[in-house]
Parts: sequence; structure tokens; C-alpha cells
Amino acid sequence: MLLARGMRTTSQIIARRVGRIAFGAVVASMWITGLAHAVFAITSVLRGKHLVAGKPTWSPRKIYIATVVTSCVPFAVLYAIPPAIVALTALPFVPLLRAMEWIVARERRELADAQHALPRAIAVLSRPAA
Repeated sequence: MLLARGMRTTSQIIARRVGRIAFGAVVASMWITGLAHAVFAITSVLRGKHLVAGKPTWSPRKIYIATVVTSCVPFAVLYAIPPAIVALTALPFVPLLRAMEWIVARERRELADAQHALPRAIAVLSRPAA
């Protein structure tokens, strides 16, 4: 995608405002915690999928610990700051992970209490005019 003359990307604006050294630290932090973000996203999706299927799944605590431990590899040897930041910023998501279980249970209860069978979506393919 081409930018119009004079327009700047977000990265360029941040680099100019914050300075190249600080911007380099932000980019490095994204690389360091990127794997932790991927682990959190994948385990959260799997938790939701298993809850809906009625299979045993990871607890929110296990997901949190796996995310923080993943952020320690391999950069915690150098600095303990990324794991500490990941640990703090992941805390608000633990109640949301716990709420997934309540939402699935409520949906199952509502389906069981339904007076009649709920309609299913029907897809009808349109036929070309003859």
C-alpha cells in the first residue's frame, strides 16, 4: 500500500517522538513477548473450543503460568523485565478466561430450558436463471 506524500506510518511517528533508542526497545520488547502472546492466544482459543465440546481443558491459572513461563525464554537470562511485564499485563485476562466457563454453562442451560427445538440456519444456493 502506498502512502500519500507527507503521510507517515505509526512506526515513523513513534520513532520520531520517542527517539530511536526507546523505539528500538519497544520493537525488541515486541519480539521478546511475541511468543508469549501466541501461547496465550492459542491456549485461550483451545480452552474455549474444549469448553464448548465438553472436553477437559486447561484452567485459567495454567494458561497464565504457561504464558509467563514462555515469556522467560530465552530473554529472562538477560533481563527479568519482559516476564514481569507479561505477568502484570496478563492478570486482567484471568477473570475473562474464568468467565468463559460460566458463559458456556449459561448457554447450555438456556438451550436445555428452551420450550421447543431451536431452528437451524439453512443455506439455500441460488440457481442460475435458465
